[in-house]
Amino acid sequence: MICFGDTDITLKLAACDLLPQTLTVLGVTRKEVFVYKEEALRVYQHDPDVLAQYSEETRKRAIEFVRSVRGVYSEIDPEEQAYMLAAEIDTGEQAIFGATREAVEFRVLTADRNALRKLAPAPGCGGICTRMEGRILSLDQILLLLIDRFGHATLQPMVAPHISCDKAFEAAFAPDVNAMEAEAKLRTRVALLRAQTAGLLVPD
Repeated sequence: MICFGDTDITLKLAACDLLPQTLTVLGVTRKEVFVYKEEALRVYQHDPDVLAQYSEETRKRAIEFVRSVRGVYSEIDPEEQAYMLAAEIDTGEQAIFGATREAVEFRVLTADRNALRKLAPAPGCGGICTRMEGRILSLDQILLLLIDRFGHATLQPMVAPHISCDKAFEAAFAPDVNAMEAEAKLRTRVALLRAQTAGLLVPD
């Protein structure tokens, strides 16, 4: 199996230093991970919002990871790209979603929930959705896998300093949230996203 990871989820996991653990729970190596390197490196090094929100250590960690995995270089099918543009899917997600045309056994890792919500009902994107049905892992789902494998208590000090980076982090690792509450909140978030995205998410 191979994994396509988006720019955002890589950075958020890097902030918590959870990229190696994520590969472990997914059962993949860096050689089996594909990212849109051109966008990721530009964003991590030059995007003003990223520079303001994320530490230099986090950005260096994310850059090192991106440079150590494989790149997405295939051209997007022009018709698929036109439909994704019409649906206002950003270029990074377009590249990853488009690259799945050439894959058989794969997962897509994304923190861009809005892109999934836009894609599912978008005119002309039915073929993309069919191809990716049951193959997308949201950040919330990855956190559940990490908690199951490593324990909430182990992850809490790693994620808690970064809860402002994503609502999933806040839901599961705010100071007053215990392990049982964390899992319940994440499962609720996954169920809601699943209802909004017509079968795109990996089944429970």
